[in-house]
Amino acid sequence: MEAYIRPDIHFSGNLVETYLIGELIGHLYGWDHERYVCSYPKYIVHGIVFGTMQMELGGKSTIVCEKTGYSAEIEFKSTGQLSNDVTTALKANVFHNSDKKKPLYHLSGHWDSVIKIADAKTETVFLDVRSLRESPKYLPAPDEQFSNESRTVWGKVAAEIVAKDEPNALQHKTEIEEEQRAKLAERKKNKVEWHPAMFQIVDETWKYPGLRDLFGVPDRMSSPSPAPDRSEKEKGWFKRAFGQ
Repeated sequence: MEAYIRPDIHFSGNLVETYLIGELIGHLYGWDHERYVCSYPKYIVHGIVFGTMQMELGGKSTIVCEKTGYSAEIEFKSTGQLSNDVTTALKANVFHNSDKKKPLYHLSGHWDSVIKIADAKTETVFLDVRSLRESPKYLPAPDEQFSNESRTVWGKVAAEIVAKDEPNALQHKTEIEEEQRAKLAERKKNKVEWHPAMFQIVDETWKYPGLRDLFGVPDRMSSPSPAPDRSEKEKGWFKRAFGQ
């Protein structure tokens, strides 16, 4: 899997809508290297001013596989601006390039429970999310993480949000952002171009240069530039995180 996201946030009354601009791309190497390109729905948070804060998905998303010619159009239902209730309902249609007007399958249900699939003759359960097993997450111990990792930089803010300590969470958030702005201003002043430590831009997409070495993925998936030096410990982190 690879992905890139640029959030675009809109405030509207008692809710916030976040449009995720970008793509999620899945590669199935065991199926003749099929490549599935997915767009994101929007995230809607209700109750930011009054009521209970709740999240739902809304808008439309697509999944396209050029190799097979199949595609899906998914619509996530939302309750609208005036409601503080939320819904997890969705419906979708699956098409083939040979006839983009006539769906091969219809799907409907709820993305947090059961989704059913139907053709012209039958209907059956396509996915029961409740039966899925959550994959274990591997995280290095806090003292083994790098100082610029998100969990290290934002760890205190995240803990204060969980503890509902809003004043300190806001204070520490502001301190982090001011420090980052100061570093940006210093780079601009000294005309220093910033380069990410882990990722590089290739064909307008961020890629990790070490994928080829870590997992043996095709060259088109990783950066053509040499991977930065990685300790054996760090390579072990990646392999354990991805179950290798």
